[in-house]
Amino acid sequence: RERRAADFVKVGLFPAAAEVRRAVIAALAPIATETPLIAVLFADGDPDLGLLDDLKAAGFRGAMIDTMGKGSGGLLKHKSLTELRVFVERCRALGLLSGLAGSLEAPDIPRLAVLSPDYLGFRSALTAGRREDAVDPGAMAVIRGLIDLESGRRGEGSEKRKAERRAPPTDRIFVRDFTLDMEIGAYGFERGRLQRVRFGIEADVQRADARVPSEMADIYSYDIIMDAVRDIVARGHTGLVETLAEELAATVLNDRRVETVIVKVEKLDLGPAAVGVEISRSKAH
Repeated sequence: RERRAADFVKVGLFPAAAEVRRAVIAALAPIATETPLIAVLFADGDPDLGLLDDLKAAGFRGAMIDTMGKGSGGLLKHKSLTELRVFVERCRALGLLSGLAGSLEAPDIPRLAVLSPDYLGFRSALTAGRREDAVDPGAMAVIRGLIDLESGRRGEGSEKRKAERRAPPTDRIFVRDFTLDMEIGAYGFERGRLQRVRFGIEADVQRADARVPSEMADIYSYDIIMDAVRDIVARGHTGLVETLAEELAATVLNDRRVETVIVKVEKLDLGPAAVGVEISRSKAH
């Protein structure tokens, strides 16, 4: 009876043969017509995104990716942002809710928010320390504040904070000498082989207010920039460094806090120390 009061009921799809998992999903179809079910796939337990079609057909309301082993590292240790993006976009295309969880911490919120999942799941981050501890109001406020910030719904805060607010400063966040192997080049001999490409990105970011930053909600994380680089590199062969630079600039500028970005992309394996392009792009006002 108490479970019927829940908004959603999670069902774990643990490692098993595909036909076994599909049989479980089919058996739950009659229940899914009355109870909103969320399927839980495990990042460290062979998550099969092919099951999303079965979940939709069975009437599940959504799916999420979590981790089984809470001591084996968080979600981003097991799955890249690119892989998680595929999951979220696939859920969205099927009309399923998408969720991400797995030992998430405060710094993970702005990185995962870029993917626009429907929800994020937390446990240890809401306590004062261990996972089994009671929920701590202070820790919960930090997580809630970050989520509100990323969704554009951050509250005004206390009267003290209002009084402290002055004209917000602009910070320059940078990532320099970030070198990755990737497929790039317009010539035939450049296809099917990896080359070293070095990235440098500088982003002018307007802070929310003039206070000295003291928590994650006060800053723009450089992890967001590095994630954007990795995501673009993971898409496969790119013909021109100019294409890379433009796509990366557009991705970084998509964050409402970023006003201007400088992107430098250099190929390192063509003879000279480096060849490439540097562009500067600003947000249209």
